[in-house]
Amino acid sequence: MPIYDGNAGYFFDGNEVTLVIDEFSHTPITYPNILVMFDRFNPTGCTPRISVNGTLITGNSFSAGDLVLSTPTPYGRNYSDTKTVNISWDGCLAMRIWAFADVNYDGVQNSGECFTAYTHDLTAVPVQEKTWGSIKELFK
Repeated sequence: MPIYDGNAGYFFDGNEVTLVIDEFSHTPITYPNILVMFDRFNPTGCTPRISVNGTLITGNSFSAGDLVLSTPTPYGRNYSDTKTVNISWDGCLAMRIWAFADVNYDGVQNSGECFTAYTHDLTAVPVQEKTWGSIKELFK
């Protein structure tokens, strides 16, 4: 998707999403310690309550474990596997979700590839709207 509000990646509507983390390789490989990160909350200063796989998380990250690529693709010489994470949240209109292999276990994405998604909960009423008339205008 094109960059939207300074955010690049894939975009989702709503406050629930199944994030599919995938990769492929020419040889079997394990990407260790996949971290799923949550940031760029909108509106600025909001505090989301984030659940992953039905459990409320503490902080802004979730350890999804290792991603093992061991399944041969139909055309050969490639391997591909996926890991899914079910995410839901409330308390913010939008947030960025991204994942990376934290190969040195320091919590910092400092090399390799990462996946980015930006979410927009268009069903939520913006907190800056204060009158019933202004809220009704949003949904005409």
